[in-house]
Amino acid sequence: MGKIAVMVGCHDRPFVDGHWQEDYIRERIQEHFPNKKAEIETVDIMPGGDREGDIFNYDKNQEDPTNFSGMNHNEFDMIFLPDCGGVWFVVQESGRGTEHAEETLVHVLNAPLKMLKPGGYLYFSKILNENNRLSETNLDMMQIFLDSLYPGRDLILSKAPGFFLEGGYQVPYYQIHYMNSKERTTVNLKGYCF
Repeated sequence: MGKIAVMVGCHDRPFVDGHWQEDYIRERIQEHFPNKKAEIETVDIMPGGDREGDIFNYDKNQEDPTNFSGMNHNEFDMIFLPDCGGVWFVVQESGRGTEHAEETLVHVLNAPLKMLKPGGYLYFSKILNENNRLSETNLDMMQIFLDSLYPGRDLILSKAPGFFLEGGYQVPYYQIHYMNSKERTTVNLKGYCF
């Protein structure tokens, strides 16, 4: 049984102490990596979790010990961002209601995407949009921005299974899958073109 590295962002307590989305996280791990042992760690800018770091700041200078994303480039098989605040909120708020809303959301996901290994999955939620949802048009626009920011990387954005309840609303999850070369070949052989 191999191992996978899983990061739960924006959580300032160790995962072993419990997480309000633990069941959902474990279900997705089992779905994508059924025969792997998951090493799950939490990361937050506040101390108290497994690791301390700013997951939304990316700098190519991997020597800088404060550069969490740069030091963990292609490090994680799965990343979960179920309930982020701070930069996640501020950047989305700056684009809310504008023609750049989808682009600002893709830009805030830039640093976490750099930490994702090929074949990995990034899950996110808490979208500052009507009822915390992305429409099909929003998803299409985000996919266009992902393709333009990462030419040659097959990043596939979709609505993920499941949701959680908040304020009487069902808040959905979204996922970005970073296809590896084997998956790309399989998809292309089936006649799809990405």
